[in-house]
Amino acid sequence: MDTNSHTKKICQINKAQQFVTPLVSKVDYVEGYVLLLYFSDNTQKEINFEAYLREHQVFKPFLDIAKFKKVKVDYGDLTWPGNILDFHHSSLYNWSKQNPLF
Repeated sequence: MDTNSHTKKICQINKAQQFVTPLVSKVDYVEGYVLLLYFSDNTQKEINFEAYLREHQVFKPFLDIAKFKKVKVDYGDLTWPGNILDFHHSSLYNWSKQNPLF
């Protein structure tokens, strides 16, 4: 492959990666229903899930802090045992205090 073709291929890959939402790489429990999320692009976000859990009847069992703390990262998303509750990485990454998606 000549240098020009190689450079062109790298540019195509970089353009494609611009639209990929970073994955959650780590999660830490902070307090209450607040989690600190670490994303694959080194972004960090603190998200309070309390309002969401209280709003949706099916998720009320996770108001039990012991259950809520069992959160884990699975393929870049947040999940809890039993797969009853999970959050896709793109929703979490785009969440903001001014305009929550939840």
